[in-house]
Amino acid sequence: MQKIATLLIGLAAGAVVCASPAGADDNQFLAHLKSSGLVHPALSDSDLLLHGRMACIEVGKAGMPPDSARVWIYNDLQVRGFPPNYAAAGTLVHYALQDLCPEVPNTTGL
Repeated sequence: MQKIATLLIGLAAGAVVCASPAGADDNQFLAHLKSSGLVHPALSDSDLLLHGRMACIEVGKAGMPPDSARVWIYNDLQVRGFPPNYAAAGTLVHYALQDLCPEVPNTTGL
């Protein structure tokens, strides 16, 4: 069941990666993640953008708290076989909200 959910999320997010919001800065997002040193070498730019966009959707449209988005990203990366940690997932959510969807308020300070 979890594999099906991950597949559906991946398919939905794939469409999202293709359409960047007006204020999104993909290059800045990727630069922030890479300069933070928290990017796993096996994660492609597409993977990072997919997770960043999903964080924007979950926080901005679904009303998920940023901290819950961090946990969701942590769990998704773990299911996909990447060795995540909560700090890296939190950094991804922080920069997603800052660079990919600056119109979404980040009220937790992640």
